[in-house]
Amino acid sequence: KMFRKFEVVKEQVDEKVRILSPNGKRIQFFDAGWQAVGVQVPAGNSVWEAKGDALTPKTPLVLTWSNEDGQEFTRTYTIDETGYTIRVVDEVINRSSRDIQIGHYAQVHKADGLEQGGDGYEEEMSTFYNFIGPEGVIEDIKYEHDYDDIKQEKAFKYTGQKGWIAIKSRYFLASIIPDQQTENTWQFKYSNLNGRDFYSAIVQVPMVNRVAANGGTYTKSYRLYVGPNKRQEMSKESVGLEDSVDYGWYQVIALPIYSSMMFFYEHTGNLGLAIIIVTVILKILLMPLASKSYRSMAKLKQLTPKMEALKERLGDNREQMGLEMMKLYKEHKVNPASGCWPMLIQIPIFFAVYKVILISFEFRHEPFMLWIQDLSAHDPFFILPVLMGVSMFLQQKLNPPATDPIQRQVMSALPIVFTVMFAMFPSGLVLYWFVNNVVSIAQQWMITKRIEKAEGK
Repeated sequence: KMFRKFEVVKEQVDEKVRILSPNGKRIQFFDAGWQAVGVQVPAGNSVWEAKGDALTPKTPLVLTWSNEDGQEFTRTYTIDETGYTIRVVDEVINRSSRDIQIGHYAQVHKADGLEQGGDGYEEEMSTFYNFIGPEGVIEDIKYEHDYDDIKQEKAFKYTGQKGWIAIKSRYFLASIIPDQQTENTWQFKYSNLNGRDFYSAIVQVPMVNRVAANGGTYTKSYRLYVGPNKRQEMSKESVGLEDSVDYGWYQVIALPIYSSMMFFYEHTGNLGLAIIIVTVILKILLMPLASKSYRSMAKLKQLTPKMEALKERLGDNREQMGLEMMKLYKEHKVNPASGCWPMLIQIPIFFAVYKVILISFEFRHEPFMLWIQDLSAHDPFFILPVLMGVSMFLQQKLNPPATDPIQRQVMSALPIVFTVMFAMFPSGLVLYWFVNNVVSIAQQWMITKRIEKAEGK
């Protein structure tokens, strides 16, 4: 299955993303069929009769195949308007003179597991921040199995009625959603065909279904979601398929951030602007706590001359220096530790934003402005990381200098360290941190000026 609106590489329109392909270098395909003893069922090379010229949202495609004993097998495909969800109805009609027992299976296969160049075809890597591979939710329990684990164990098997099963890549999903009323067997399975590794996600109904003679029928319906990992699209399936986009420990923070960014994206048409707006809103919400910290830091900065005087008077007597500093803080009602709160609060928010930008499909190939044409990729000219480093340097100038020389050197090096570290981060994340710093500088500067004005300086 190929998506004509998704490019493999941005602005290279001649190659589109193909999720399902039965041959070639990147093999991934869907397969379904019947299982029975003493009954001839359709095989992989069976020729079906088609009713309908093409599969469209308005015209289903019906395939029919019959054996010599009078059993007729029908498969009906219906596709939705998005092109991501395909409803499949498999039916067997038993026109023979004897009852039969029949089972059913549907499965997605992928060759080779993780690939260099994945579905991108971005290089695939299953890490702590984003699982890639066979997964599923069965009876409200999520299962994720690495390709290596499946190859070693050969198969993982579960039973249950409700759920879905899939093979996930970084930005796309090929999943099977069976009807939620039948007791199913779910499997993640490894096999080797002609020297090539294959991994399968399988939903199976055992051969316990009796189909009566002379016109008895059995029907199995299921859906295929083959499309992007977009929570808003996946949630329409109403089976928790959106849980495939998993923000992990930061889910409670990441989901509101994601929803807010998508809201402003819908109203501005620019995901970069949405990041800026959400960042400013977060800073406003955290302003009461940040204000207390900034006031403490402003007072600490005013105490700098007195702290320097203590250092000159006491020299290397660290014990006495510590006691005198505590007296100074107590006298002026300053808590030096309170200045750490803004940074500590930002840590989980930073990682939540990081996960949202890194694994959410909406950021893939999404432009901001000027030279930033892909918010999920690093800045090609490293301008944003440099601006972010400059903003960190300016923010440090508003804070009281550390009394310890080594600590001062470490703090002065941080803007350079962060600039280098952020150089290869997604530009959307660097944009968030840069705007966060700029708003922090503005907030801190205003609070400092108010304190100075109140004290007549």
